[in-house]
Amino acid sequence: MIKRFMISFVAILLAILVVGVLHQIGVATRKIEHLESEISLLNKALIEQSLSSADTDSEVSRLAKRVSIIEESLDAKSLRWVKIKKVREVIQKEMSSIGTSHGLSINEITAIASAVIDYSDQYDVPVPLIAAIMRTESAFNPMAVSPAGARGLMQLMPATAEEIAAELNRRNYSYHKIADNTQLGTWYIGKMLRRFKDDQSAAIRAYNCGPQFVEKVQAGIYNDYPNETKAYLESVLGRKKIFEDAGL
Repeated sequence: MIKRFMISFVAILLAILVVGVLHQIGVATRKIEHLESEISLLNKALIEQSLSSADTDSEVSRLAKRVSIIEESLDAKSLRWVKIKKVREVIQKEMSSIGTSHGLSINEITAIASAVIDYSDQYDVPVPLIAAIMRTESAFNPMAVSPAGARGLMQLMPATAEEIAAELNRRNYSYHKIADNTQLGTWYIGKMLRRFKDDQSAAIRAYNCGPQFVEKVQAGIYNDYPNETKAYLESVLGRKKIFEDAGL
């Protein structure tokens, strides 16, 4: 009897704790959204003021200072969550457009968005580029496998993934684990960007047909890229522009 009472008491305490945490998250999220809205309005006012008359220097300065104060009030964790939410919304919209969520839960979609944000920061690769490659490669399906054997969100070939993992000193990884696949794929496109001196078109082509092929085309050894690579580049750049316009 006492044991059952203690279990029930602990369960009630845990329930109260969970409700409290969820309430705090909700309050923080609403605060972030409010501050984001205020920043947007102030930036709009700042632009309008700067374009109006010459006698507005003090007002422009005041608005700029206000924007800076608000942005500083958002700590790093809050800003990360704002970015994650934006990426998650874009992924959900893309899934809706193709008519499938691949059976993913909201937590799994959030995990994809989190991995995109975190590895974008770690490897200095633009978020819209990572998201565009994911959308083109797998339509955000972590379990995707191509006829050629490429796997996961960023469609890594086993041999390429093995090379990347060796360079990252990673012994254990899974092609279909969201964080692992995103890390390896993001690191690789980052490597291509460095190899081709931040030429995104060259890096995207290299992600598809290999860096050696790109270099041979650039050197005039090969006349042109495969049709698949041409279509791939067009798809990635097009989706990257959509994602940039969506605020990523």
